[in-house]
Amino acid sequence: MNLLFFKYIIAVIIFFNITFINAQSTPTVFLIGDSTCSNYTASVYPRKGWGMEISSYFDNTIIKFNNCALSGRSSKTFYDGGSWNPVINAIKTGDFLIIQFGHNDEKTTDPYTTYQEYLTKYIDEARAKGAYPILATSIYRNYWKNGIMIDSHGDYPPAMRALAIQKNVPLIDTTILTKTLFESLGQPYTTNNIFLNLVAGAYTNYPNGVSDNTHLQENGAIKVSGLIANELSKLSQSYSYLSIFSSASLGNSDFDNKKIDLEVLNEQITICSTMMIDQLIIFDLSGRIIFNNNQLFNKIEINTLSWCRGVYCAKIVISGKNNFHKFILLK
Repeated sequence: MNLLFFKYIIAVIIFFNITFINAQSTPTVFLIGDSTCSNYTASVYPRKGWGMEISSYFDNTIIKFNNCALSGRSSKTFYDGGSWNPVINAIKTGDFLIIQFGHNDEKTTDPYTTYQEYLTKYIDEARAKGAYPILATSIYRNYWKNGIMIDSHGDYPPAMRALAIQKNVPLIDTTILTKTLFESLGQPYTTNNIFLNLVAGAYTNYPNGVSDNTHLQENGAIKVSGLIANELSKLSQSYSYLSIFSSASLGNSDFDNKKIDLEVLNEQITICSTMMIDQLIIFDLSGRIIFNNNQLFNKIEINTLSWCRGVYCAKIVISGKNNFHKFILLK
């Protein structure tokens, strides 16, 4: 009896020790930045930062995300105000740090001096802890002229690009990525479905509506985080230590370089592809399957009249490869 009890205790100790080691070895991606990335409460829904959605593009048993971005912060005020301290204290060897500042820096820093100096502090201190820094330029604001987006960030994105080369840090050029995406979607769609421009009565949190061309609504956060998730996977081709993003990816967030198109319009979803689609499954955020088609097709139109308003995920299988896309249904 004593021997059996002793073996049981040893087995329990080994089990919990393995569990603890696995938990400790799962790397975390820390996000620092401003209000375009930060978390928000339900009281301001559908306003969201892209950092709230990024984890949904990856297997979180392989890699975790911790969104530490804060509204109103610049590279200087995040550091000098003490917001950086809990982040650097939590970072451990093998973790990642995505740094995205710029929207508020024109008030507090100069692009090629203090801005680069504060970015360098984050880079060097993260590396000193054995973590891997990644720089990300700011997303575009919703400013247009004759169908072309107008830059509002000045020298801040170029200053970050220059520093990335100087410090040999991977760069996600979100400025260029979002400009390309938004212009492909067009000004009306981008204004009304990406940025926080809401008509009166559409959302209980905004009874009088709101006009905001800097911050994202939920659909915008989903699309911008998808751009960043896809870029993280691509960067593994140039930086071997970023290969975990490729292996943890749940699918190609930009639909395999536009071979697949998904359009949500009125009460219908249209999905088409240049390749034959083996299977299509659409489910809501609770995991409940809403639509399932196992027959081969390259174009399908789905009536959503009976669907509830909310966020959905489409799983599209082509040649055995899973492609995931989150979209929002507005009714």
